[in-house]
Amino acid sequence: MKRKNLIYSSVCGLLTIMLGACGWLPRAQPETPAPSLVDISSGGLLVSRSGAPELGLTLTNTSDQTLWVTAHFQTPDGLTDCILAKELETQAERFYRCPQSAIQADIDYPVAITVFAAREQLESVDSLTTSFRFSEADIQSLKDSSKP
Repeated sequence: MKRKNLIYSSVCGLLTIMLGACGWLPRAQPETPAPSLVDISSGGLLVSRSGAPELGLTLTNTSDQTLWVTAHFQTPDGLTDCILAKELETQAERFYRCPQSAIQADIDYPVAITVFAAREQLESVDSLTTSFRFSEADIQSLKDSSKP
């Protein structure tokens, strides 16, 4: 009986160690994500000079090198998607604008941002995603602001 209890205790102790239940074992610290090379300064729904809706996004280069940044605006129907690429100098800010024929309420408009360190844009060094969603009130405000 003592031998059986000893084996049971040993197996339980071994399982406890294998499962990491011992507080004295060093634990790996979770990695802190590296800061992004590009920040989203602002974004939202805009009105063009002609009164048409636009999706707008301002990006800032927070790095100490020139970057090439692509913003892919995705629309619900896919018909008015925009892929815009711009050079973004050190600490500079650039505005990206995607004209729309109409805006739908309560639907996501995702934006995928890809950052490249070289003009050829062969290998990305960073990426971000965001999305816009507009209420009926937002769309009505847009329509009201575009009236003469």
